[in-house]
Amino acid sequence: MGPPAPPVELDAADIAILRAVQEDARRSLRQLAKIAGVSTPTASAKMKTLEEKGVLTGFSARISTEAVGEHVLMLQVQVRPANMDEAAEQLAQMPEVRACYAMSPHKLVAFATLLDPGLESEFHAKLSKVPLFESYESSLLLRTVKDQPLAVIDRGV
Repeated sequence: MGPPAPPVELDAADIAILRAVQEDARRSLRQLAKIAGVSTPTASAKMKTLEEKGVLTGFSARISTEAVGEHVLMLQVQVRPANMDEAAEQLAQMPEVRACYAMSPHKLVAFATLLDPGLESEFHAKLSKVPLFESYESSLLLRTVKDQPLAVIDRGV
């Protein structure tokens, strides 16, 4: 894993658009333009550029796993430094894993969703068969206390 890419340069209109979309991704281009103080074609072009540069990576609904009766496990997986990328890829390929993060030092953190708590032992058996995982711990999500997007979108512009 190489060093992270430098951050994308954002102007005040970009930041306003990102904040507005993060708050409500259903906003129209006309609404985004008004919020950002630009024309609708400019807002459209900015949205396209933000997607092309990898700043906007998608639009999705946030669904409460608790409300639909799903069970979420947080995993912390210890790996050897030389195996970090391959181990991350193997963990991310598991259909139960919904998010996977490479952390320091030599750790993966992932969130896995199980449709039934009875599937936990089967999932643990699957994890224990991955030779690149030196060890792992899992914790069952009891309740969500706070869940906001990770990006703050504030550069003091």
